[in-house]
Amino acid sequence: MDIYNKIDKIFPLNSILIPHVTLGYYKPINYSLEEKQKIKKAIENISSNISLNLKIENLTLQNFYTMNDYREVFTLKKL
Repeated sequence: MDIYNKIDKIFPLNSILIPHVTLGYYKPINYSLEEKQKIKKAIENISSNISLNLKIENLTLQNFYTMNDYREVFTLKKL
């Protein structure tokens, strides 16, 4: 929280901190169903040394516009 407060003094977000995990960045294009399914499969096959309680079906692909504006493209739950 200390780091957040320091950054917020320089670049105020005007909102509370929303913890999140970014698994990857993808081109901001319209993805076909096949491409969305490939992304889903790649995420499901990630292995790491981090212990997370993460439900893959709750993940969403969002376009980033600003720190306050992330727009949902699709969710894995809907595939």
